[in-house]
Amino acid sequence: MTILTTLGTGSYEPTNYVWGERAYQTSLFVTAVAAWFPGATVKAVSTELAWERQGGALLAAIPNVERVPFFVSGRMIPWRGE
Repeated sequence: MTILTTLGTGSYEPTNYVWGERAYQTSLFVTAVAAWFPGATVKAVSTELAWERQGGALLAAIPNVERVPFFVSGRMIPWRGE
């Protein structure tokens, strides 16, 4: 299974997410989904600014998250360091 997510530049607050009998508190919904499906691959699409703001929290929760290049009008938005 692949979980595809996006990151924005907003301020994310911790929230309790519940699915059936499962509950998970996090500021990023995808971390709850990844906890519920531990064998899944997680891919994140994000602008550089959003990655700077939220990428650290996402990497802390899901160290093997894969960043996906983001294209605008056929041009790739480069990730910092690439």
